[in-house]
Formats: sequence, C-alpha cells, structure tokens
Amino acid sequence: MNNVLKTFEMFLSLPLSIIRKGLVQVMHVETEGNTIEKSLSVITQNDVTSINVVNNYKMYNLLTSVMYKRQMYEKNNAGKIHY
Repeated sequence: MNNVLKTFEMFLSLPLSIIRKGLVQVMHVETEGNTIEKSLSVITQNDVTSINVVNNYKMYNLLTSVMYKRQMYEKNNAGKIHY
C-alpha cells in the first residue's frame, strides 16, 4: 500500500498542464520471474507523456481507469461554464 501512495505522490507532483495537454500513454510491461522489481516511470517529450508500469498490473489498471474516467468527465462537461 505504501508503494501505491508513493506512486501517486510522484504522479501528482507533475505539473497538471503536462498531463492535461497533449497525449498521455500508459504502458504495462510484465516480465517473467522476480528478477525485475515493480516500478513506475514517467517520461515527457514534447506534448507526449508516457507512464510506464513494470510488473504491476493493479497499478496499470488503476491509472488507465483514472485516465478513462477523466476523459469521460471532460467529454460530458465540454462547453459547460463553471463558477
């Protein structure tokens, strides 16, 4: 559980403009055996932010579901004025 909180701290520490503008890709890599530990890396180049998750399918599912929900929220609230 502690690793998940550290991951979200790292994810949220990115400026929101990087995540909101451009393209965000979430990729999961699963390796056989326990030779490579679970990890998460965030790479930003131009308008593309790439989030790479290694050996942690639960984290990958969590990030992709958050991205999907955000896209649906933006799609449903497009053109609305918020006060």
